[in-house]
Amino acid sequence: DFNDGIDAQTSLLLCGPSGSTIGTGGFDRPDKGDDARLFNLVPLIPEERRFSRIQQGTKEMLDQIFASEELLPPEQGKRRVPEVDCLIDFREHIPSVTEDPGERADDLAPDHAPVVATFNL
Repeated sequence: DFNDGIDAQTSLLLCGPSGSTIGTGGFDRPDKGDDARLFNLVPLIPEERRFSRIQQGTKEMLDQIFASEELLPPEQGKRRVPEVDCLIDFREHIPSVTEDPGERADDLAPDHAPVVATFNL
């Protein structure tokens, strides 16, 4: 959990060149960097569920899962990908947080939705 956006440098440092990430043409082609690269699984989350926190009314994807290439083995020329989701409905609604942390002092549930991945190994 980097607690940062998917386009933040802290996230991008691990993903290698942008043309080999999930959803791009190079994703299914191995290269010399695959043994060290981690793949961000966020693009596999349905677009309408692709946020894990709401900050002052703005949806943000701060919670991410990174997987090594060993967890995405090739199958008939394409990498096998897991099922990935952001459980935005784990409670009635994710609260929109503000700059005042005291506003949620009595709320027991987290303000981030869990992100999960199911791998078929």
